[in-house]
Amino acid sequence: MGLFDYLFDSEYKQRRDLLSLSDTTSVTTSTVDRVSSDLIALRLRVDRAELAAEAMFRLMQEKGMLTAEELRTAIARVDLEDGREDGVMGEDKSADAPKCPSCARPANFRRRTHCVYCGSALKPARSTEPYR
Repeated sequence: MGLFDYLFDSEYKQRRDLLSLSDTTSVTTSTVDRVSSDLIALRLRVDRAELAAEAMFRLMQEKGMLTAEELRTAIARVDLEDGREDGVMGEDKSADAPKCPSCARPANFRRRTHCVYCGSALKPARSTEPYR
């Protein structure tokens, strides 16, 4: 606010400022409402996916098709498909990932002692390696 605006503040200018603030507030409120409803829908989808995954695992376990250790290994393999063992499926960075000396698939030398694909021993990573 400049000196001119301060000295010659008018009722019209105040009204205009209040209307501008009101418009901004309504836009912000609608954005918050939209994001909130999107978050609720996303939580519901995640909860349903988690339930379905748990039910499928239990059925497979009951039928003797899969053990918890086999599931953990499969999850690690899928996690490494993007080149990083970080708990999420991301964009493919496997070209930059260190490779297992035996099977040439992505391997996490810092977290694993053996390759999750072929089972061969992995030597420990040097601390200067940029990849994690």
